Amino acid sequence: MIQIYGLAHPRTGRIRYIGKTVISLKARLTNHIYKARSRRTNTPIGVWIRALQKHGMRPKIVLLGTTAKRWQDEERVWIA
Repeated sequence: MIQIYGLAHPRTGRIRYIGKTVISLKARLTNHIYKARSRRTNTPIGVWIRALQKHGMRPKIVLLGTTAKRWQDEERVWIA
């Protein structure tokens, strides 16, 4: 099962990133945080996570939906 998830601001709940995963949401969040902290990525999401960390915060991960196939369509719906 493929999970569509969002990374949200911990205070406002505003979603800044939409993605998909087949691993647990906790593990996926940990992976995003590790990549950002280690500066393995300079993507907008990595920069945003590092900015949150400077203020002692980390994003929340929110399950938006699950799908067995055609995850791209489900992800596009949430991004829109």
